[in-house]
Amino acid sequence: MKRNSHIVLILTLLLSVYSCVDTEEKGTSTLFATDTLKVFGLDKSTSNVSDGLQYFFDENSVQAFLFSLSSSKNEIQVFNFQTGLLVERLTFEAEGPAGVGSLSSFYVHRLDSVLLFPNSGNRLFITDAKKRSIQRIDYNVPDGYGNATVSSTFFSARPFLKNGKLLVKTLYQGNYSTISNDELSVRHTSYMIDLKSGETSLLDATFPDDYWSDVRKHFQFSFTATESGMAYSFWGDHNIYFSKPVNSPVQAKPARSEALSTKWEALPLGGDRINRTKYFATSAHYGNLIYDPYREVYYRFSFPKVEIENETDLRLLARFPTKYSIMILSKDMIVLGEQEFSKNSKSEVSNVFVGKEGLYISVNHPESEENKEDFLSFRLYKLQ
Repeated sequence: MKRNSHIVLILTLLLSVYSCVDTEEKGTSTLFATDTLKVFGLDKSTSNVSDGLQYFFDENSVQAFLFSLSSSKNEIQVFNFQTGLLVERLTFEAEGPAGVGSLSSFYVHRLDSVLLFPNSGNRLFITDAKKRSIQRIDYNVPDGYGNATVSSTFFSARPFLKNGKLLVKTLYQGNYSTISNDELSVRHTSYMIDLKSGETSLLDATFPDDYWSDVRKHFQFSFTATESGMAYSFWGDHNIYFSKPVNSPVQAKPARSEALSTKWEALPLGGDRINRTKYFATSAHYGNLIYDPYREVYYRFSFPKVEIENETDLRLLARFPTKYSIMILSKDMIVLGEQEFSKNSKSEVSNVFVGKEGLYISVNHPESEENKEDFLSFRLYKLQ
């Protein structure tokens, strides 16, 4: 009897170990909405849907700031994160000797090093949070590729700067309707800019070998770079691709969202605007990949297929998705959990940022009761 009891005990322990491993692989982490609604006051002429956001914590002053881009004003507004008050306006001329072009994005490296990216031209500018000076840097765009792509809204692309070298996302500038899967698979996805010389070098990372092997999907992807490496999330690929350290061999990690089916829809290649808009607004896909340095996790946004009753819904749906999911992944790209959001959430998922306390998602959805025209407003979500 004692021997049998020992066997039963060992089997029980083994089963419990395997059970724990299975639970860890499936992931149990979730995001929960707090009562905290962070608001930042705007003037009457500034939209409450930002064209670019970045939270920045200054270690020297021990203060946090929120930077927000207004493209229509060619202006970056700087808010005190604690009080929500506007503390600085960085307004830039588009033309002339001091012109920086029409701004499409920015990146705050330090308070004395704010990088500005115009929507055209192979140049960028460096200023500071007081706009005391502006330095222009021209760089050589690699043949066949586009200018540096930096974004915090749709298909977010966060760069990384170290030792005067800037790592950025890029897109191949050829005709995506005619190239083959084999041709796409050798197109690079990022390059490094030497801010002193303006020279650039393509990194080894390319599109996945089989991205168009089954169906021709949208070619966009989200990109984020950190001290330890870089990661990519493509529109129609369940895998996450990453290099650690930067420019080491790319690894693919399975990370399928439970909210998405395994069948991808083909990108309409014709000139029918309605069909293309419908594709972007309603077909299943992945969106932003955002790194949270405070909790050392990634957030991957996924959007399940939705059905529409009439075409008048398309424009609103393309800008404000009715349903989405946020995957939580470890720094090694292991899926820790996933949080689905129903259409009742009424969030503006292109306006999202990470702060010390957690993930902030805009409530400035046109149908949200919390949407106030004169405020940037964000609900705080915490990881548990």
